Amino acid sequence: MRNQNSSAIDSTFTESSQGKFHSISAALFNDLPAASDALGTVTSIEISDDIAEIAVTRAKNGQPHNYYIYLVRTEQGYWTIDDM
Repeated sequence: MRNQNSSAIDSTFTESSQGKFHSISAALFNDLPAASDALGTVTSIEISDDIAEIAVTRAKNGQPHNYYIYLVRTEQGYWTIDDM
């Protein structure tokens, strides 16, 4: 995200979610470096077979809030984002 590489960003998502997230990254393209810096702090990672959940915490109105990123492992062994 920080390098604003559209094809690299798209490749981090599963095929079924690429359309959804491509439109978001395209709309935010000029702000991607700042968005990348504002994602928050990874507070937990849970992995089970070919599925993973990453919890990211950041402040919202002065209170910590958790946001979740869900990944699946491809047949090639790469982790790709399925949902956020």
